This record gives sequence, C-alpha cells and structure tokens, in this order.
Amino acid sequence: MKGKRIAKIMLAAACVAAMGAGSVAAFTGCANNVETVTVSGSTSMTELMQALAAEYEDTHSNVRIIVNQGGSSVGISDTKAGLNDFGLASKKVEEGDGVKGVQLCLDGIALTVNKNCEVTQVTNEEVFDLYMKGVAIQNTVTTAIARDQASGTREAFNEGIKDENGKDIKSEYGGKYELSGYTHAAWDEQQATGSVISLIEKSNVSIGYISLGSVLMSSANIKALAFKGYGQNEYVAATAENVLNGTYALQRPFTIVLSTTRELSPAAQGFYDYIMSEEAQAVITAEGCVSTYGK
Repeated sequence: MKGKRIAKIMLAAACVAAMGAGSVAAFTGCANNVETVTVSGSTSMTELMQALAAEYEDTHSNVRIIVNQGGSSVGISDTKAGLNDFGLASKKVEEGDGVKGVQLCLDGIALTVNKNCEVTQVTNEEVFDLYMKGVAIQNTVTTAIARDQASGTREAFNEGIKDENGKDIKSEYGGKYELSGYTHAAWDEQQATGSVISLIEKSNVSIGYISLGSVLMSSANIKALAFKGYGQNEYVAATAENVLNGTYALQRPFTIVLSTTRELSPAAQGFYDYIMSEEAQAVITAEGCVSTYGK
C-alpha cells in the first residue's frame, strides 16, 4: 500500500520536473482533465485515507485525492464551510448543523509506550490517576502525552477513561486533565498522531493514546498495552479482533462527515462509493483498522 503512495509522489514530481523543463509532451501524459477530490480532518485517519486514495487512483487515472489533516473538528468545520468534499472524524458525528456522519470502520485507541518500557498492561484506574492526579503508573510511567482539543481521539479517550464512580473525563471533568488539589504529572499536548509517536520513541517513562491502526502499521519503537477497562475483571489485548468483539473497551468509529446541504461532485461520489464498498475492506484491514462491512 505504501509503495503505491510513494509511486504517486514520484509521478507528481516527474510532472513538475517536466513543466520546469518546458516539455509539453512529457506533461501531457501526467494530468489531462484531472478531477480533484479533497478530504480533510482526523490525523488518525490520514494513513488509511491515503491508502484508499492510492488504490482508487490506480483505476481512476483522471482523479486525484488530496488528504488534508487538522483533527476531527477541522473535518467537521471544513465540511460545514464547503472547504472539502467530505470530512474525516475519528469519533461519532450526529446529524445536525449541516452535517451528518457515516461510519467507515472501527478503530481501537491504543495506550502506547516505548517498547523498552517495563509496563505491559494497565488498568482504567491507573490511566485516570496519571492523567488526572499525576500518580505514576506502576512506579514507572510518569509522563502523560495528550492530544489537542480538536482531536477526536482525545474525545473518545475522555469518554472511555473513568473515575472510581464510573464518571468519565469528558462529561464529569470537562475533558481537562487535572483535578484541583493535585500536583499534576508532566504532560504534553500534541496536535497529531505522529507527534505523539515521536515523543514516545524518545522516552521510556511516557504514555500516550493513539489509533490502534497507527500502532499496528508503525515501524516505530512503540507498543500497545493490554487494558483492563472500568468494570472489567481481565486485561484485554489491544487487537482488531478484540475491538470487533467489544472486549477491548477503548474504541471509536472512524467516520466520514458529509454535508446535508450540498451534494457530492461526481468524482467525490465515486471515491465515497468505493471506500464504503466491499472492495475497499482489504485496504481497511491491511491498514490495521476494523472492518464492519455487512455487520
């Protein structure tokens, strides 16, 4: 999948070089009557959408898919403002205010540490206590890495991590990672999945939350921890199978955000139909996401 993405970039570079050299013949074969489709939003969904775009472009030479990042909130706001063809949100999107959400697939939220970290499993309570009270996890993990407020991953994490009474961070604590009266642990807020991965690679005492698909497809020196969710009696491995069967508690939908006030262009409709089809499921699973097609 990644090889095809690289090939697309090399083709584009060749076209630019041809233009600089003034070679009309060379450029003619690069892009005649090309239709552009723009999608934007969740950084967690970027690699998946790039892989789907590469597959689609292979059989639709007149279409180019542009994937812009920015976070789930950007995917929603861009769709409202008509700045994209459709948006990407790594959370559930209710219909209203000019948009609606359609689930593409499922994804786990992986609690992620450096591969050299001694911690291999973690409880809901331990995660809550680090992010909200600054209490080290197993006397080892002392630094909490968070996503920014525009992140759908952050919102889903906040809904999944609860206090001892089952009240989640989002609804009870306004999504903020601190409680008055406590000295908070060092924590760092990042705008993108890649930034979280980069920080975890550099530290054996940090934890962050990112897309499970990003962990499974990454060559970085990171690992996903087994997780015992609120009310669960056992640790559950962070796998696609456990996301699908519902035993892995930290999960969310990957959502396509559509405008309810304007129709998709023919080119955008073609790409949307493809990503929602049975044909696209091989790409979705190959990228570490959980297919729910036909379920």
